[in-house]
Amino acid sequence: MERDGAFALLPPDHVLVARQGALWARRFNPRDTAPSGEYMLVAQKVLVDHTFTGHGAFAASPAGTIVYRASAGNRQLVWFDRTGARLGTVGEANDGQQVLQHFSHDGRSAAVIRYIDANSDVWLIDITRGTSQRFTSDPGFDGGPVFSHDGRSIVYVMDAKDDVFQMVRKKADGTGTAELVYESKENKNPTDWSADGEYVLFRNQAGDTGWDLLALPLSGNRQPIDVGRTPFTEGEGRFSPDGKWVAFATNESGRSEIYVQRFPSAGGRQMISIGGGEFPRWRRDGRELYYLTPGSNRLMTASVSTTGARLEVAAPRYLFTLPNGRPSYEPSTNGDRFLVNVVVSSPSPISVILNWKPPGR
Repeated sequence: MERDGAFALLPPDHVLVARQGALWARRFNPRDTAPSGEYMLVAQKVLVDHTFTGHGAFAASPAGTIVYRASAGNRQLVWFDRTGARLGTVGEANDGQQVLQHFSHDGRSAAVIRYIDANSDVWLIDITRGTSQRFTSDPGFDGGPVFSHDGRSIVYVMDAKDDVFQMVRKKADGTGTAELVYESKENKNPTDWSADGEYVLFRNQAGDTGWDLLALPLSGNRQPIDVGRTPFTEGEGRFSPDGKWVAFATNESGRSEIYVQRFPSAGGRQMISIGGGEFPRWRRDGRELYYLTPGSNRLMTASVSTTGARLEVAAPRYLFTLPNGRPSYEPSTNGDRFLVNVVVSSPSPISVILNWKPPGR
């Protein structure tokens, strides 16, 4: 039967399912496991982790006790300066498991993912006014939004046929329909768009090599080119502002580290991070490269300069530690502050329902 990604057995003959953001029960026949009857509402709201299929915050015991949690807590976009001091907030806090995904090139808009009523959609936030607007409303998963350099278009993925993420493009003002950009049998997720508009970087989940980093040409035959395709995990790719380099993370050393290499012809590869690195970000003028240290969320910076065909990168320096678990972040255009997705409230309490019985029993 249909569900939104999480379920639990409620003995002897019911199953709990998360549907449309609520918790429901439905009877089934234990002999042939066929469902029967209508869905019965158990709780108006239940938490389902949109990043892990099948993970829901509810469970049931054979005695009929049901436990569940409604929310993982509110998240808020917060500005920090280079010392870690809070400067202000953008927009309102919400409990939609918000993820900050990408900045427009002019720094005026942010694309985020929110999970509301069991639907993962792309939202756009006006950085100056703090207003937010839903960009997608398709059933299923929409995510991975990336702005074009001119800010007029957004590439993202949608959960298409056969439950495979396919890459589409749509006008940033929300008008028109989504245009298919690249279709394949493998899941994919955009991470950046080159300044000249010619390439989209994306992670690709291949059967033989796992997660790889590829670049999709938006002209010609649109056949992806390899940026990082190895038996290890590559991803989180970001173009340098001039489009001649790509920064990305790979765990080929045994832990995630940040590397930079030339683009589109691979070469000149060098490791940037020391002691682990993930989520690289460039300053808009290309003179700084930022990243986080895995686990500790220490925000690091490395000065960058170009000497001929070589990129000179200084030793990384510590700026400050980002709060709350594993937050997402983006630097401002000049690198004097950082917008961070921060958890600002505790998860909702765990609710307990004792001796649940279906109506009529």
